[in-house]
Amino acid sequence: KEVAATLASIAELSAPESRVAFTYMGKKDGRVPGSLFLRLIGEPIRSGFTHDEISRLALESGWNLAEDTGIENWKNDLCPAVKLTERKVGMQWYERIGIAVRI
Repeated sequence: KEVAATLASIAELSAPESRVAFTYMGKKDGRVPGSLFLRLIGEPIRSGFTHDEISRLALESGWNLAEDTGIENWKNDLCPAVKLTERKVGMQWYERIGIAVRI
């Protein structure tokens, strides 16, 4: 709800063809990933989205999702020889960056 409301509010203030960049948490095995550490410090992860879900949410809020990338994309482009795993990276493994264009 909050993510959709935020994107819709930004859309209302944006001219057509404007761009917005945002981060969001991808899902792990169809579920929102959890982190005991983040819960303990008062920063629970409240939402996670699949590519299709975030694309649909963006569209319903007035945006076309133009890009949706994650660590596997950045790693391949920036440092393909580095061996990264979910265990080594932690929660950032599921962090995604979306770029959307105002309809």
